[in-house]
Amino acid sequence: MGINDTNAFEQALTVLKSASITVGIQYGMPDAEYFAHPAISNSKIKELLRSPAHYKHSLTAPHEEKESFLVGSAAHCSILEFLEFDKRFFVCDEKIDKRTTIGKKRFAEIVIEANGKQILTSENYEKVSGMHNAIMNNSEAGMFFREGSPEVVVISEIEGVPAKAKFDWLIQKPVFWDGVDYDGIIVDLKTTDDARRDSFAKSIYKFGYDTQNAWYSDIAEKELGGNYLFLFVVVEKEAPHCLSIFQLDDQSIHIARTKYRKALALYRECNITGDWNGYEGSVQLISLPTWATKEFQNI
Repeated sequence: MGINDTNAFEQALTVLKSASITVGIQYGMPDAEYFAHPAISNSKIKELLRSPAHYKHSLTAPHEEKESFLVGSAAHCSILEFLEFDKRFFVCDEKIDKRTTIGKKRFAEIVIEANGKQILTSENYEKVSGMHNAIMNNSEAGMFFREGSPEVVVISEIEGVPAKAKFDWLIQKPVFWDGVDYDGIIVDLKTTDDARRDSFAKSIYKFGYDTQNAWYSDIAEKELGGNYLFLFVVVEKEAPHCLSIFQLDDQSIHIARTKYRKALALYRECNITGDWNGYEGSVQLISLPTWATKEFQNI
């Protein structure tokens, strides 16, 4: 990269670096304010790794609130910020068929009654309550949420790019864990269909939870100081709401750190060139996945 390219990149980051939020730890920041902050988050890292075009599109694409996301959001609120739950969510005990004229009318009335709160069906509320109880009644998982702070935002800068993270739960207290001294713990709560190890390993790869682990850990080390233990507390959405606690191994974190650095390099390059490209446009040779050919290897 030449001098002119460096200047072009610095100019491209002016908007990010001029953001009014102070670098460091922030408590009680509203979601809207966090999402509006232009620093790069792990979710944007995921989009960049798919393609620069997907990242660019994600900046202006409307947010779609799916029912599965609503249940996860409600579970997070119930477990992490229990006293806020009734302020944010309205439980509808009625079964309403919104496909019918009567159902549409009744739902419109429910929206008015909810007064701006997010609406949960009684069925989904049972799931949220089940997840809450499963975690709080678990001696190890429940222990993490008895001391610390929820929804902690940290603004930083990684490799010249403004970066942000929102920790589900932060414990700023030294802990000795599995033979290692840590300066604190970052707990990330995940709701899932299957909390078994093999299944969640696939989710880690599919949803970019590995880069989240590396991204959050590096931001914590830079802004909070020291080495923070990162743990996934994973609970199933369906009864009996079984749960697991996972710590990603060092090799996986190393790979994840390489991935996010690749995304940042791509981000810097796109800012310089102005080319937020998608996939390869020319003809490419493609093969069946390795797993699909294993049974025929000896033929």
